[in-house]
Amino acid sequence: MSVVVDDQGITLLEKKKEEGSVPGSGMAQEHVYGVLARAFEPTTVSHYQTSTQNGFSLPFYSARIQSMIHRRNEFHKEVEFKIEASKDHWSEVEEDVEGEVSNRHVFEYLKKRWGEFFWDYGDSLVFGEKIAEGGQAEIFEAAVVTRQNVCEFKYVAKVMRRSGSLVHLKKQWPEGLLRKIDKGCPFSSDTDSCCLIWGATLLEDGRFAFLMHRYWGDLRTLIDLRMQHNMNQGPPFRDDSAVLIMYQIAVAMEELHDQGILHRDLKASNVLVNVTEDDSYSFDPWHDDGFQCAVADFECSVGVVGTGYWRAPEILEVLKDHGNLHDQQIFTQQVDVYSYAMTCYEILTGCIPFEDRPRTNPEFVLAGERPQLPDHIHPELSKLISRCWSADPSQRPTFTDIVKVITEIDRLLSAYRASPKAFICKDCEDAR
Repeated sequence: MSVVVDDQGITLLEKKKEEGSVPGSGMAQEHVYGVLARAFEPTTVSHYQTSTQNGFSLPFYSARIQSMIHRRNEFHKEVEFKIEASKDHWSEVEEDVEGEVSNRHVFEYLKKRWGEFFWDYGDSLVFGEKIAEGGQAEIFEAAVVTRQNVCEFKYVAKVMRRSGSLVHLKKQWPEGLLRKIDKGCPFSSDTDSCCLIWGATLLEDGRFAFLMHRYWGDLRTLIDLRMQHNMNQGPPFRDDSAVLIMYQIAVAMEELHDQGILHRDLKASNVLVNVTEDDSYSFDPWHDDGFQCAVADFECSVGVVGTGYWRAPEILEVLKDHGNLHDQQIFTQQVDVYSYAMTCYEILTGCIPFEDRPRTNPEFVLAGERPQLPDHIHPELSKLISRCWSADPSQRPTFTDIVKVITEIDRLLSAYRASPKAFICKDCEDAR
């Protein structure tokens, strides 16, 4: 397998900590900009092809990715193509049953109650092009014009779709988020592992918007680019890079849970990719692994019912029996851990969970079926993911446990890269 080898046997996580690019290492976040799309240049991937379907390697072959490759030229704009491709994993939200209320009245209360996090930007907030769209909101380039009339699109505005009830939207904010706002640190500078939220505002059309740090894009988009680039015949990341990504997501989720925040919709499209400002124009999404991940879309999680087969069996069963989730107590930290396992599956294979199965009949999941993991991954990683998507929530590890296990797996992988012969000899001895 082709990997980057450290001849000193230093683990990738240790290296990233030294460079200041692992969550918790104190590295200041930098503003990032979008990267213009470039022509696909197919690469040859042969060492992963253990079995095939229609000439493509398994378990990395994705009918969805193949459709994207074929349909790419149907779209005149890159953003239109990205939005259409993202519809397969849009979030589902419970319906708004509130009556019409004065959003301005509610927003004035929020300003008085929680201070400058809620702010009327007026003409100083300028929107650029729409760059993404999801089940809850549209994402626009955004700039805050300074007193010197400097206008740089260093932010994004997450504009909520609901134009009716800010009262209902407020009910979607986790209590942990409100507590952090009350303390004056709402995920704005005290963390590297979660999406940076600078503030919130009410637009002239009555819609509510969060003002957020601008990232390169989301992890699902990066995976899709890489899967198209390798012609749907191999994983999107090297083993060591995949382990680092999983580690960063686990650290972010550990932090959210420590703050009392349940995500309820963890998936690759809700993980953002960050590169430093110096690297933003030179970042090569098809080859560069020098990026950092930040978990996003936790700020309006109450009322979210997840997405497709990222959802845990206990959620799918209630939806099957009742069609809705009136009892939000069914969402637990263990539900997030299950979704984490499915996100790991995306990272390792490039596929979305059970993309070829209808969403209307989850019986096969309830019966214990899970996606196929690649044979080449470390046994301990396979064992960890299997624990995470256990049918029994009590058997799933916490994110604190997951962080510890992945750190050990990274150490083992690094030791193997430094001295593979030693591992081969040890395996022979164990076999005897």
